[in-house]
Amino acid sequence: MMIVISKFIRKSGGVNNQTPSNSRSFAFVALLWTGVLSCASVNAETLEEFAVKTAVTLNLAIFTEWPEHTFKSEDEDLRLCVIGDNIVQQAFEQLSDKKIGAHSVVIFNINRNRNIDDCHIVFISGQDRLQLAQLHAAALGKPILTVDDTEGLTSFNGIVNLQKNNDKLTLNINLDLARQAGFIMSARLLKVANVITDNP
Repeated sequence: MMIVISKFIRKSGGVNNQTPSNSRSFAFVALLWTGVLSCASVNAETLEEFAVKTAVTLNLAIFTEWPEHTFKSEDEDLRLCVIGDNIVQQAFEQLSDKKIGAHSVVIFNINRNRNIDDCHIVFISGQDRLQLAQLHAAALGKPILTVDDTEGLTSFNGIVNLQKNNDKLTLNINLDLARQAGFIMSARLLKVANVITDNP
């Protein structure tokens, strides 16, 4: 699935200052992807591996439509909250002030006990199953796009799960939970994902 996702990112235009329909430049994401392909197999916890997870997370935002009135204004900041160690936080800091449409991306490094209601996206890494379940429960039904990279899950209560299997990245999307939160996900995004439609 990693190869498929890389093609999706290249075609989509990646992360830039334009809307997906007008996007033409993908140099930034391509650079991240090149780093991952050369280094991820050496050390699964390297910054390069999380760089590609960062790129995928931002592409998820590009190809997801938030519920009406989620943003107070057309140019309100998109708040991307990160729960993870220093490597995860450092990877996401590289995307600070990037734009998705008219929304500037602002990164917040938070701990799992902080209220996540002010976040538009929450990337969760390195949490145990109980902590992950608590975070998913806190976001359930709210316009908060949860993304985690917990491996070995056969079912999950978050919207998006990224799993690394044999150096390939699998994108899992719980479409029922996405719809429950009011999200509309592009068919182009769902085409490259493992779509789950039955809630656990």
